[in-house]
Amino acid sequence: MIHSNLKSATQNSHAALETRLRVLLSDDLSLPQYAAVQKKFYGFYQPIEVQLASIHGWDDPEVDIQSRLKLPLLASDLLSLAVDPTEIQQLPLCGSIPRLETVPEALGCLYVLEGSTLGGRIITRHLKTILPVDENLGCTFFNSYGADVGRMWSTFLGVLARHSEKNHDDDVVVESACKTFSSLENWFSNAA
Repeated sequence: MIHSNLKSATQNSHAALETRLRVLLSDDLSLPQYAAVQKKFYGFYQPIEVQLASIHGWDDPEVDIQSRLKLPLLASDLLSLAVDPTEIQQLPLCGSIPRLETVPEALGCLYVLEGSTLGGRIITRHLKTILPVDENLGCTFFNSYGADVGRMWSTFLGVLARHSEKNHDDDVVVESACKTFSSLENWFSNAA
């Protein structure tokens, strides 16, 4: 039930973000444009993942936040795209991210971030055909779980369902997912 509620509540925001990021599926995407998109993702994920890593109170043994963090992958991609390490450390960070202080808030945010790994497979396949990148070099962020993406998504949905059944705070989870989508879409709307 929680998955259906999240999908319905975030449908419009999800579509708006996909439209904004359509450039990643363009046949005309250049390496500098791709690097600019990766920099924007870095600027969003850095403050979000700091908050996610600081959440306490996870009561589901299937939750392993460390295995779901994408910032190291983004940094690796940027380095492989010849972005200087000093520049990476100085990239602008999103200042209007949702507050993540509780497990339900974190789950709502993770719904967005983990869901994006599904689309990452499509993006990875396309990028490999037009740019000098692959799953191991320059495209590790979009290929974050590789062949395990389905299993990781199913595991997350199981965590989400168990949390919902136990805690009955779906409204907080849904609100956090909506705020995460909105924040991410706004962050990319300010892209050059």
